Amino acid sequence: MASPFLTRKRPDYLARAAWHDYSDRCIYLVTFNAAPGIASFSTIETENRDNNLTAVCSLSGLGEIINSEIRNLPSYFPHISVLSHCVMPDLVHLVIFVRIKTETTLGQIIASLKGNCSKAAIARYPELAASTENNGLFRKGFNDKIVLKESQLKTFIRYVEDNPRRYHIRKSNPQYFCRVNRILINEVEYACYGNFLLLRNCLISAVRISRRFTPTELQARRMGWEEVIRSGGVLVSPFISAAEKEIRDKAYESNAKIILLTSNGFPDRYKPAGREFELCAEGRLLIIAPARYATREHDLTRAECLRLNALAELIAAQGAALALRNR
Repeated sequence: MASPFLTRKRPDYLARAAWHDYSDRCIYLVTFNAAPGIASFSTIETENRDNNLTAVCSLSGLGEIINSEIRNLPSYFPHISVLSHCVMPDLVHLVIFVRIKTETTLGQIIASLKGNCSKAAIARYPELAASTENNGLFRKGFNDKIVLKESQLKTFIRYVEDNPRRYHIRKSNPQYFCRVNRILINEVEYACYGNFLLLRNCLISAVRISRRFTPTELQARRMGWEEVIRSGGVLVSPFISAAEKEIRDKAYESNAKIILLTSNGFPDRYKPAGREFELCAEGRLLIIAPARYATREHDLTRAECLRLNALAELIAAQGAALALRNR
């Protein structure tokens, strides 16, 4: 049976962790989105300092209301602290620390916050009443990520603080964050995210390491992949085994381009995070996934491994032709 910590592979704005008590002491990263038609909560202002891009959110009138309500949240719920928050143009992130167990759940806290924001916004801007009658300022639901260890807390806070920079990079380089929901490869439908032009590279090599390889054969393949990296080509693989992951990591460090094959599709609001985001920002990553998205984690079977490796070989052989057929 899969671990309860692995039951949600991608964000779902209505699903909650069945194994978790949402009224207990815990820290969460919470995200909720603006409702359709609502004006931007902020704009992103940037500045380059010593070749380092800094970005901040300049709040609109609505954003100021939301920011104020977030700061006031502990006055309604004294048992919580807001450790970090960010009011983006179209969504809100906050890291909430529930310090003690009470009868109040996280869902009730977020519902109260969203309701207070909408009431305050309508009080200042009465014309919003017609457009916010059903859902207020925000879409239904929210996504929560549960902090299970200290390192996650640091990662979540860094994620919130870095959100304006990532947003600016996505908007400035849309071609590197392109999502295509339907491409055909051997008459099978796939989805992809990232730099679609990587398929047009003239040098694409599939990375697969087998126990059947002799030391000489393995060394020859490694030299071949290193040459692909050196000459600006693309490596394509699901990178399943530890040895394949070693090649992948070396490629990352060497500024190589990667086509990553995954066993699950993308949810509606998918955006890459962490290293995958940085690779997309540099135009170095394309993720190819099944057209359908499964909400539950499952173990990768041998048949799926074989299928993914066969797909990598096919892309390596037909990359440019695939790109042209799916323009």
